Amino acid sequence: MTGSVTLGRLGTGLNNQRLCLLGLFEIARARDARVTLPETLENFSPALPRRRGEREIPLWDLFDRDRFLAAVADRPVVEDRDAEVIDMHEAFRAGAAASRGAASDNFAGRFLLGTAAAPAIAAVAGQVLDWLAARGCRGALQLRVERDWRAYYRKRGLPEDDRTLEVDWIVARARALLPEAEAIWVCCDEADLPAPVPEVRARGARHGLDLLFKPQLPPEIGLPVESPRRAMTDFTICRQIPDYLGVTRSSFSQLVATMNRLEGSPRRTRFIDADAAAS
Repeated sequence: MTGSVTLGRLGTGLNNQRLCLLGLFEIARARDARVTLPETLENFSPALPRRRGEREIPLWDLFDRDRFLAAVADRPVVEDRDAEVIDMHEAFRAGAAASRGAASDNFAGRFLLGTAAAPAIAAVAGQVLDWLAARGCRGALQLRVERDWRAYYRKRGLPEDDRTLEVDWIVARARALLPEAEAIWVCCDEADLPAPVPEVRARGARHGLDLLFKPQLPPEIGLPVESPRRAMTDFTICRQIPDYLGVTRSSFSQLVATMNRLEGSPRRTRFIDADAAAS
C-alpha cells in the first residue's frame, strides 16, 4: 500500500459529507492506499459564517461507530497525521459516482447502510416519529426552498443551476401527491427558510396541509441544536416514515431512496421534479 488519504474541511451539507466519505474510500481503493477518517465533520449551513474550529462535530456523534466500522471492515483504516488530504470536490464526485451503482452486495451499498445515525440521534428520531404518529402524520416532505444556496454557489464559483423553489409551488405538489394527508412533517433547515415558520405553515394551510416543523416539538424530546445533527434526525425520520416526498437534485432525497432500496424497505419514496419549477 502507498500511504494514506483523508479529508479536509467539508463546506457542504451532511449528506454531501456522507458522499465525500464514500468517495474517500473509493479514492483510497483506486490508489491502493489506506484511509484515515476525519475526527470531525462540519456544522455546515450556507447561511452561517465560516469560522475555523467553531463548528466541528465529532464523527461518532453523527454516525453509529460500530455499524460504520463494520461496513468498512474490509478496507484498511489507520490513524496517520501525515495522510494526504483529498479535496472535497474530488471526494464528492467519487462518492456520488459510487452511490449510483450501490447494491446490497457491493462496498458502496454496505457503506451507505453503515452510515446509520448515532444512537442518541436515532433515539430522538424515534421520539419524533411517535409524536407524528400520535397526530396521524404518515408523510414527510423535503421543503428545499432555502434562501441562501445561490449566494453560496456564487461565492465559491460553482454553477448556479440548482433552482430555487417556491414554497407554494412545492406544497401544491405535495398536496397532489398525498391527497388524503392532513398533516406532513417538513424536513428543512428552518434558519434558512425564506419566510418565518408561521408564514410557511399558513401557506400550507391554504393547500389543506398542516405543515409540522421542528419548533413545534415538545422540549422534552431534546432535539439537537446543530444543523448536521438535525439533518441526521430528519434523515432518519424520512427513512422510517411510510411516505416520503423528496426533491430531485437533492443528495438528501436521493440517499433516502437509495438506502431504502438497498434495505428492501416497503416505504414509499417519491420525487417532486425541481426542473419542472418555473424559472
